[in-house]
Amino acid sequence: VADAEGLGANELRIGVHVGDVATTDDGDLYGDGVNVASRIQAAADPGEVWVSEDVRRQLRQHPELRFAPRGEHELKGIRTPIALHAVGIGAEAPADREPTRHASGKSAGGKPAAGKDGRHRRRALSFLGIGALVALVAVGASTWFRGRGDIAEASIAVLPFENLSEDAENEYFSDGITDDILTAISKVGDIRVISRTSTLQYKGTTKPIREIASELDVATVLEGTVRRAGNQVRITAQLIDAETDEHLWAETYDRELTDVFAIQSEIAARIADELHVALSARETASIRAGETSSPEAYDLVLQARERLENTGMGDQVPRTHSAIRLLRQAIELDPGYARAHAALADAYAWLVYADDRSWADSALAASERAIDLAPDLAAGHIALGWTQDALGEVEESLVSFRRAIELDPNSSEARDGAADELMRLGRLDELLEVLLPAVRRDPDDLDRHWQVAVVYEMLGERELAEAWAAEFERRSSDDSYGHRLRFGLALVSGDAARMEAEVRKAAALAPGRDDVRQGEIFVAVNRGRYDEARGLFEAHNRERAFEYQMIILPAFVEWQTGNRAAADSLFREGERRSREMIEQAPAENESYVDMARIASTRGQIDEAIAWMEKAYDHGRRDVGLLGQDPPLQNARRDPRFQQVLQRMEADLARMRERAPKERP
Repeated sequence: VADAEGLGANELRIGVHVGDVATTDDGDLYGDGVNVASRIQAAADPGEVWVSEDVRRQLRQHPELRFAPRGEHELKGIRTPIALHAVGIGAEAPADREPTRHASGKSAGGKPAAGKDGRHRRRALSFLGIGALVALVAVGASTWFRGRGDIAEASIAVLPFENLSEDAENEYFSDGITDDILTAISKVGDIRVISRTSTLQYKGTTKPIREIASELDVATVLEGTVRRAGNQVRITAQLIDAETDEHLWAETYDRELTDVFAIQSEIAARIADELHVALSARETASIRAGETSSPEAYDLVLQARERLENTGMGDQVPRTHSAIRLLRQAIELDPGYARAHAALADAYAWLVYADDRSWADSALAASERAIDLAPDLAAGHIALGWTQDALGEVEESLVSFRRAIELDPNSSEARDGAADELMRLGRLDELLEVLLPAVRRDPDDLDRHWQVAVVYEMLGERELAEAWAAEFERRSSDDSYGHRLRFGLALVSGDAARMEAEVRKAAALAPGRDDVRQGEIFVAVNRGRYDEARGLFEAHNRERAFEYQMIILPAFVEWQTGNRAAADSLFREGERRSREMIEQAPAENESYVDMARIASTRGQIDEAIAWMEKAYDHGRRDVGLLGQDPPLQNARRDPRFQQVLQRMEADLARMRERAPKERP
């Protein structure tokens, strides 16, 4: 909308907004989009083009445009203030000035800013002439770019929505809305959704959409804003074609907070439609599962989630208890709020992981309640899975995580859980089937690249393992990471020379790191350099205690060098801790191997073989490591030990045939 009065006097004002419009029979336009644009035009300074915050967000990926803030304005007929911006092109950008807040229709001053001339206004008008801004007002964002060609791949990254609320503390609310929208979209199985882990790094970024999409390997990007005022919420969302920078769809939702779930469902359904993906009845039910009609309860859950997610090692327990209090309040407000019960179960399960098993019954009860209330809510099954995992119920946990993946194929948390259990069970072919899609959905999660490389190495797929190691190294910012990973690959395959070469390179780049020093100790012991190993252990132990599993290597060194009393003392501690772990988590095969290592060193071969049989029964399959681990050297001379390794080899061969063969 433009006001041509006073054009010759350098007082042309233009206001631009995005929104739905309608057309009369004689061609006139009307509707909210036109009304708001008219109010913006009235507020604009003479000689400037002003746009709403919604328009700025939709055009901010165009580097030729420059925006200068003009403050928040209370526009007539609009319930909440709107942030406005002056717009120009390149070096002709409007002058910056301190943004202020204005009442309806009143500008910050009656004169153009210093340095403005006719050329500046002509450049702005010339830009409008090509239709980029006019199209927004004239046809409305919800109908823009209809008739485009099909997107090659149904894939999307949901960038963190920007918090436009006056209260900066509402950041948790905008973050929660982003997560819930991402979760809603992720339940559409035919859309590949990049996980929050990879998109969070772009919070507040000015990086071009095309560059972000290229880094995340997606065809579309969703971005937006959240503004909250009491129980009113305004959510803007826009879907961008990464290849063309075109806005495929955009919408602004002004609703009561009670309608926030409907907004999330509408956005997910609209994106599915734009990407030509059909929503199944199950997916639709899953998107809407577990909601509440209480805005207060929803807000409490978002606050609790912020406490659970943004924690450091030192404050995790108190923040978890704080989150539990908030979640209990939410459940008091709405006892049928399934998502609150699932979040509560997740919090309880973490406390179980923190060695307080007294919370296990509470975790089970809360997760089962969430599932009873909303069987199609993946979060309930995920919470149950983590609870079962904390209790050492590996098979049961895997069932829960697999059910969660069925309900939400894009859930990183469900795939993480399933991957943990499949690794424990030694089912490496199935593990790759879980990990590979997870890598595609979370390309910046280096842990997953590491896992894929190690699994391929365990299966004897050396070329694929090296390809994934190279991709890991390319993405990592620490030069030592690649050598540490390749040391791990050599450890898995039993390649002693490669182990030593890689650990030396890692130690040169990251001296003193726990994992590097442990690698140095293993290499020294494996090579029979016991004095070197003892020195490394003593140097480390002066700084911090080793995990109990690492006690076995220095105990082996003491035994080999004749210090039997010192060795027995260390072995007793290792045995005590191993038996505790077996009692708490009988499915963890590492403890069975540790008991075999202790028995083997002491010459108790029958006992060592029995423990190795248990390790095999519980999924241990790393033939290369077991075939050259120093403390197992006595047991390896026994044919029964070799038979265990042969069974492992046969299992690996079968899994190698079934496993997917994918490059990064």
